[in-house]
Amino acid sequence: MDGVSEVAETEFFRYIGAHRMLGKTAETYPSPREKEEVPLWMFVASNLSMRLHGVHAFHGYPYVVRCGGMLNSFGPEVAHKAKHPETGDVTLSCSGFND
Repeated sequence: MDGVSEVAETEFFRYIGAHRMLGKTAETYPSPREKEEVPLWMFVASNLSMRLHGVHAFHGYPYVVRCGGMLNSFGPEVAHKAKHPETGDVTLSCSGFND
């Protein structure tokens, strides 16, 4: 995952979030889904994050989300990471992703 650093990715998503670009893009994004558990803007952001890291297959998505800066920019009400003090394991909680 050498495409972009976590800090650069966080700044990128904060910029496009401040300008409300994700919502505008999501409005024009074609979606055949009947049920929307994950907001469309989050799907668009995830795709952008993967492209920033040079990952084009969704099997790499969990790695990109854990190591990238996308979640840092949306704040704790949308997503947050917690690192277990003893094991170092990272737990993610994302709106729409955790049942």
